[in-house]
Amino acid sequence: MARNGSGTYTVPNTFVAGTAITASDHNENWSDLASEMTNSIAADGQTPFTGPAKFSSGSAALPGAAFSSDADTGMYRKAANQLGFATGGVIAGHFDDAQKLWLAGALDVTGELSVTGALTFVDATISGHLSLTGTDYMKLPVGTTAQRPVSPAAGHLRYNSTTATPEFYSTAWTSLTPLVPRGYIDGCIASNSVGDTTNDISISAGLCADSTGVKLITCAAMTKQLDANWVAGTNQGVRNSAAGIADTTYHYYGVMKADGTQDYYAHTSTTVATVLAALQAESGGADYIYARRLFSVVRASAAILQFVQDGDEFQLKTPILDESSTAITSSASTLTLESIPNGIRVKANFSAHLHVAAGTPLAVFSDMSVNDVGPASDESTASGAAVGLSGSGISDGRAVHIVDVWTNTTRQFRARSLSNTNCGLTTLGWRDPRGKDA
Repeated sequence: MARNGSGTYTVPNTFVAGTAITASDHNENWSDLASEMTNSIAADGQTPFTGPAKFSSGSAALPGAAFSSDADTGMYRKAANQLGFATGGVIAGHFDDAQKLWLAGALDVTGELSVTGALTFVDATISGHLSLTGTDYMKLPVGTTAQRPVSPAAGHLRYNSTTATPEFYSTAWTSLTPLVPRGYIDGCIASNSVGDTTNDISISAGLCADSTGVKLITCAAMTKQLDANWVAGTNQGVRNSAAGIADTTYHYYGVMKADGTQDYYAHTSTTVATVLAALQAESGGADYIYARRLFSVVRASAAILQFVQDGDEFQLKTPILDESSTAITSSASTLTLESIPNGIRVKANFSAHLHVAAGTPLAVFSDMSVNDVGPASDESTASGAAVGLSGSGISDGRAVHIVDVWTNTTRQFRARSLSNTNCGLTTLGWRDPRGKDA
């Protein structure tokens, strides 16, 4: 044929003036021309293609395969091995080189949409319902600052890459109000490990909000060793390696990376920023960015005090005498319980043994953050929460009472008596809100 692969037609035989034109040469031209016309496409659409149709690459503004009455709508080559679709000179969607379909606008499906592979929603509105069957699941986009939708105002669902779970939002994502209750904690119960009651703490599985109240930390059951520097994982060290072990209060934190990896860390500080900075300086700790104090333990005489935890309540397995024959007078004095955690406010639980040689063994123990009010001898005068024996002129009065009183962050509270007395205080335990009001 006289037409080459680029579509250029060349006449087989040319004629020169003054030379004879043979019938065969003349007929060959016409025969070849007839063949090429037969091989051409009729404008009225009656001719089918018998080979691949080749279009120009085009662009979204001027697609290579367009319409005579709508030249900016059609198909074009978006990039190597990518097929683009344009409407009104603007890209409407494309198939990429991995055979994924990307839509620039909304997807409106009247009938059934069947997807064999993954279905990824970048910005879609579903007015009806989305029904998923089989063993596959829908993958939700990770919510980022740039991708948070503004409307509708409520009911958003996104995939949280930190906790590896779907996350519901009560308002638009722009306001970033996740449904993580502030101060939430469930589980994460501590106990002295049976393997090493002197140094090890076992922690049960649980959930807790981090200190910012935004991230939910999923805590695994682990046993951590206070007498060893921190190493990730169970049956590993838990203590801040920057300081040697000492007789003091250690605060235990649930800690988490951005990808949801979780562990525990023990530090003497109650400031989360300080704790995270120390953990990030540990070998293997650089990526931990969330923390929450779960509980605190007291180490004395080179051993963790034995205790039982029930929710926020901590009971010492063996009561400890923290004040012995301490003088209390009608003037306010400050008492300290060495066997409760330091650095946090707790509600101390102790037994108070009052003794007075003459007068009335009556005393008030009070939180130092409230006004100082002493005991009253009868019902006609306002009084603090007094404990003791009523009456006067007792020659040798004694009384034992169980007392609950909030301490300050240095384990102190206030005491006053009606008559000069000596007092013994035996620590039974404490109540720790565990960061719920932090």
